[in-house]
Amino acid sequence: MAFSPLENRSLSNVTAHTLQNVMWDRRRSQMAHRVFQDLNGRIWQAWSVAPVEPEPPAPDVADPTDGEPRQRRSLRVDLGPQWANGWLTFETPGEKRRLAPYPPGWSEYSDEVLAELCAMAARVRPPSLRR
Repeated sequence: MAFSPLENRSLSNVTAHTLQNVMWDRRRSQMAHRVFQDLNGRIWQAWSVAPVEPEPPAPDVADPTDGEPRQRRSLRVDLGPQWANGWLTFETPGEKRRLAPYPPGWSEYSDEVLAELCAMAARVRPPSLRR
């Protein structure tokens, strides 16, 4: 995926709020978080997600009531190769999107460029309610 239209990330395009978030990102964490407004006036949150390798399963533990081993349940989700190196999540009330791959330094982009990335991102289907 090419990000050529997104190369415009000069400091003149960055708001004071963005600079504050960038400084927080560099001092505190590798996971940046941004809030921006799109061209339709909707407020979005954006953050990066980095998947981690799952820990090996813990050994079964004996049940204290009967001494039989308890089966531990674990949930593992195969994300697919497109998500293996992480993604950007964009969220606004009623909608969530994901973008992978995403450009390094995205947290320094202007609100306009973040809105463009958001528009490129795939919509996430809301989780179904089980009964």
